[in-house]
Amino acid sequence: MDWLFKPLARFFEWSFTILQTLNMGFNWFLILASGVFTLWWMWQMWKHPKEKY
Repeated sequence: MDWLFKPLARFFEWSFTILQTLNMGFNWFLILASGVFTLWWMWQMWKHPKEKY
């Protein structure tokens, strides 16, 4: 199984080096994106008509 896990481990090590170079930029991006999507979701809920029972 080394043929699968060693390249996979190298890929993950490489991908985390990208995150290290971004520093807090990636965190601010995630915060901003989650805030925008939350506001969009709330706006969609507000537009939707309420069901009558």
